[in-house]
Amino acid sequence: MSAATVPGDDLGAVVDRALAAFATDVSYAVAMASAATAIDRKRRVWQARKEVRAAQAVAHAECESTEPFTCHAVSACGTGDCKFAHGEHGRLLRVARAGTARRPQAPHELYSIEDAVDALVERRARSR
Repeated sequence: MSAATVPGDDLGAVVDRALAAFATDVSYAVAMASAATAIDRKRRVWQARKEVRAAQAVAHAECESTEPFTCHAVSACGTGDCKFAHGEHGRLLRVARAGTARRPQAPHELYSIEDAVDALVERRARSR
């Protein structure tokens, strides 16, 4: 329980005190809005990263179970031009920069999923 919450308070009383604090101290209001924006951005990035990792895992499993082929994908596995990209992840057309992930059909090539994560966050921000 925070200091601003009193036992027995209803949500309206808590909101009223918060609005009074915002009106009294503009610096506090700006700091709280900034913190809320940062938290929301981190939450969206973490969710996108979780989804891209899951798409990558599915693509790796499919890739490893297929006959050998020459992989020409430039995006992260499971996204963009990857042969095993599905749905929304197939529209994340970003060149993957160097990283620590390995392609099953090209194990010498290391890439990062972060460009795909950024693309997914941007795509969803545009559709909000």
